[in-house]
Amino acid sequence: MKQLSFIIIFLTTLSSHCQKHYLQPVKDFCKEGADLKKYYEKIFPLLYEGLQKKPYARYTVLSRISKEYTVSVEKKNNKFFIISNTVSRGYWHLGDDEIRLISVQKEINTELYDRIGELFQILLSDLKPATEPILTNKTEYYFSTTNNEGIVQTGQIFSPEYNSLLYKITKTCDNLASIGFGQNISQSKIQAEIEQLLLEMR
Repeated sequence: MKQLSFIIIFLTTLSSHCQKHYLQPVKDFCKEGADLKKYYEKIFPLLYEGLQKKPYARYTVLSRISKEYTVSVEKKNNKFFIISNTVSRGYWHLGDDEIRLISVQKEINTELYDRIGELFQILLSDLKPATEPILTNKTEYYFSTTNNEGIVQTGQIFSPEYNSLLYKITKTCDNLASIGFGQNISQSKIQAEIEQLLLEMR
């Protein structure tokens, strides 16, 4: 029995280490069905309203059961900010009906700004196509940055496995969004999280 338990634990650990830790290239929205295509054409411009065209670090979450939101890390007048945008109600079910954009921002320190940029640069340096069918009923996570050549790079992931590296990254980015929305989350704590993620990615 002890030997069987050891084997199960070993296989579970091995599976965890073999999980995919990379993003996928963004799918071609023009090839989606009419309803999905219309949804993407509406929600992205709405969420990105007022944000930099060339993102330093931008994270977007599209959910079928809650409000969509995005967080953008930007530099303005030699100061650094997290800008969090969301919609007044979930766009997926309501469409254009009385939907408005809610945008707030929070100043952050230089060190956190730099670590966020490093995280996004590494994360988006290696995109690999999906090897399994993509289910559109899952939560969609999008990451964008601008590389040294001035080209905007965007990758996506769908509902990453619990406790995988990408899952941890989404949770940290969710915390960044929460800072933008004014929640009392320690910037030093998030910076420590990102530094740990960077160690795991190298």
